Amino acid sequence: STAAPSIGDVEVLWLGPDEWLILAGPGRPDELADLLRAAIGDSGGAVTDVSAQRTALSLSGPGAREVLARGCAIDLDPRFAPASTCVQTLLARTGVTIVVRDELASEFLLLVRASFAEYLAAWLVDACTEL
Repeated sequence: STAAPSIGDVEVLWLGPDEWLILAGPGRPDELADLLRAAIGDSGGAVTDVSAQRTALSLSGPGAREVLARGCAIDLDPRFAPASTCVQTLLARTGVTIVVRDELASEFLLLVRASFAEYLAAWLVDACTEL
């Protein structure tokens, strides 16, 4: 999957056929939901605010890809996962959406269910410590 280019503080991530995730700055969910519902109109579709469901974690640095490889089967090599790549996978047995932020695949945004965020953050710290 890939992310569409950012528009201001709004980023559109393609998760799969007929499924998109919109990332935006604070205070925008109602405005964006209204705009999306108007755009969909009667053509069939749904807009659901999942703002409270996910926590965003940032991982960056020269060893970031190696850290993710310790708990994830997705190949995040820049040749196969260039900047703006978006994938849904398991990381350390936790469902996560990974967004590649740069051309070197050394900066990532991890979107995880809020109830698993503390566990995943602790796992990442532990995996980083081993490097």
